[in-house]
Amino acid sequence: MLVEKIFKYYEKISLERSLDSVIHRASLANKCIRYLGFKKLGVMGKINARAYMMFKLGDMIELIVKDDIMLALKQCSDIEVLTENEEVSIDLGDGIVLSGHIDGFIYVKDQGKYGILEIKSASNYLFDEALEGRVDEDYIVQASLYALALKVDFVCFIFYRKETSHYLEVIYSKDISNDAIVRYMAHPEKSYFTLQYPFDFSFIPRIKEKYKLLNGIISIEEVLSLPIPYDMEKCGNCDGSGIKEYGKCRICKGTGKKTEVDGFIKLSYPCSYCPYNVLCYPNQQVEFDGLKPVIKVRKT
Repeated sequence: MLVEKIFKYYEKISLERSLDSVIHRASLANKCIRYLGFKKLGVMGKINARAYMMFKLGDMIELIVKDDIMLALKQCSDIEVLTENEEVSIDLGDGIVLSGHIDGFIYVKDQGKYGILEIKSASNYLFDEALEGRVDEDYIVQASLYALALKVDFVCFIFYRKETSHYLEVIYSKDISNDAIVRYMAHPEKSYFTLQYPFDFSFIPRIKEKYKLLNGIISIEEVLSLPIPYDMEKCGNCDGSGIKEYGKCRICKGTGKKTEVDGFIKLSYPCSYCPYNVLCYPNQQVEFDGLKPVIKVRKT
């Protein structure tokens, strides 16, 4: 009764989002070039109402964390945080200009340092990957673009683990040398963790070249001629290495490759979540593992 009405509303909102053709955003800069190409052309992707629900939950978590930050700092005199959202222009040169929407500014008074605050809701997988030093590259690129544009001393990401309410603070700082060992400090008894990394701007030429190419794209055929930047056959559990911290990867049995079943390979993140994957993989089949849809692609 009510749920049906809710999902119709979500589908309407999801459709509107899928037709958004804005691609020059810091949060999108590291996305697949095919995804950005389809988005630029206003191609309608698969309507995913549940994805909209997850985005909305993330927005709600961001507001809660912001409120708690401001309440926690009321009695503190050493750190000041301004959580007014602000648009940022990022000029990479050669006519490539991106924009960003930061969650807030941080001022560490005793050190005289300024930084940017970014709040992210995280799944168990994303959180665990970050704890092992594999922070999503999309976030690394986004943080570095903000730091480049605003010339701040650091960028502070706060990840909130949705399933368990753990916190993870990841700080990108100009004061850490590029050859330094990443500092890792765990406070499991207090349910939070902190990581620190040096700034990294080595990706700038790659991002500029990608947007130069995107600016010239005018047809779906041109997008489909671009290479898919992800190896469909690579094992996602060990990132193709065949090994994990405990030894041989238990998923691929050390091969570094996904298991092929009857000529099909399971499509994984990020392609499995992409609204345009049916265009890149037209020879796909969708099955259900309980309530979870599984996309299988035939090897060519």
